[in-house]
Amino acid sequence: MLENTHTPKFTFWIVVVVFIAVCIETDIYIPSLPNMLTYFHTTESMLSWVLSINFFGMCIASAIIGPLSDHYGRKPVLKYGFFMFALSSLGCYFSTTIEMLLAFRFLQGISASTGFVVGQSIIFDIYTAEEAGKIFGNLNSLVTFVMAGAPVIGGIINRYYGFHANFLLIAISASIGFVGILLIPETNKTIQKKFNLIGVFKSYKAIITNQVAMINVMILWLLYATYMIYVAYLSLMFVEHLKMDPKIYDYYQGIILLVFAFFSWFASKIIDYFGFQKTFKIGLFLGIIGICGLFITGQLWPGSYNVLTLFMSLFAAGFALSCIKFYTNYMSYFGEATGAAAAFGNILRFLLSSIFISITGYFFTGPVTAITNMMFLLLLFCMGLLTLLVRKFGIHL
Repeated sequence: MLENTHTPKFTFWIVVVVFIAVCIETDIYIPSLPNMLTYFHTTESMLSWVLSINFFGMCIASAIIGPLSDHYGRKPVLKYGFFMFALSSLGCYFSTTIEMLLAFRFLQGISASTGFVVGQSIIFDIYTAEEAGKIFGNLNSLVTFVMAGAPVIGGIINRYYGFHANFLLIAISASIGFVGILLIPETNKTIQKKFNLIGVFKSYKAIITNQVAMINVMILWLLYATYMIYVAYLSLMFVEHLKMDPKIYDYYQGIILLVFAFFSWFASKIIDYFGFQKTFKIGLFLGIIGICGLFITGQLWPGSYNVLTLFMSLFAAGFALSCIKFYTNYMSYFGEATGAAAAFGNILRFLLSSIFISITGYFFTGPVTAITNMMFLLLLFCMGLLTLLVRKFGIHL
């Protein structure tokens, strides 16, 4: 019986469980933010750290988790990481103050990063590069749908059982993942004897000094941060300040997340039909229209959640279609150093999201204007970077 747990197929399904657990911890609780605001007697600015400090923890840990798994093995790093993930999730469940919750959310971020980083490494350990590439396409689609569906499920759980129950579900998912990890074999057959952290940071230096690659990845994750800013404050905007019925809010939230999931899932088919370049330009156009529409709506009709949802859906579709080109361009510059490039990309994603979610929280007092203003500023920054790519480096879009 236990021999069956040493097959690549079984290991793959455990990695799937790991990915699901770390994906739902990111945003399943977001619909609960208005309830958390009341329960913890805190401010919206303070509450914004619930997501941003989690991303900051992921950012810090992502820099060294990969090298640690190269030196000590995938299984020990993932095992202890997920044990910590389960405990920190229980800590969130039992938190009675906002400070206590933030501390455990930080630990959650650190430990959850083991799932993202080591899970990817395991796939490359047990499959050929070509097979792993196809599997990652499926995993990315799964991640997209899980992250899209998690807040919808979280809203329902919050309505019937309270926001604490969302963190209990994360703890249960992490515990299931932990048990599964105990059953799989060590997949790293070339464990390094020396832990070369200096070499890792040298790899990061080579990435940072590649200006074209850095501009591509900066645009990608700034657009991601733009998307996350809206999602992070959606429940506070609609439920807390616009006094929307939480049951109705679930539908508005679901529309945006499902639009993003739909276009992410079918992006490859759209590319096959229109071509890579045309799909990118369509995505870029939709994204610009979406953000500009949000900015104008935020200034003139900040209470019109139908119009806000329409323009945010356009941006979500545009981002899903255009992000592929930016990521492909970024990774194409590093040949065999794709592991370091992917790790650095994750660091930058979580760092930028953490920074701009926190900055937005500082200015957010209820109306949507602070959020749409920040999204518009990030769009202008991205457009400036795009212009730099074209004019200085001669890159054709």
